[in-house]
Amino acid sequence: NFELEETYELMSLFTRHQIELFLSGHDHSREVYNLNGVTYIVLDALEQKGNPAFYLELTLAPVASSSVSSSLAYSFVSVPDSVSSH
Repeated sequence: NFELEETYELMSLFTRHQIELFLSGHDHSREVYNLNGVTYIVLDALEQKGNPAFYLELTLAPVASSSVSSSLAYSFVSVPDSVSSH
């Protein structure tokens, strides 16, 4: 784990440079939060005992009429049991 001071410095850089998305993985629980315009997604393991398998789907589309360079959308998509059991 990063030290707290390093974490704050990185978060400041992300905000200053208008970073839209920060992905990190894996942890033992999924977390999604937004701070100062930056979306942070911490992914859990693909499949854990008792939890269904999933993958992250990201869509990034250019936005021509905005000061923001793109539009970000994400979703967590379940993997069918027949696929995840192989």
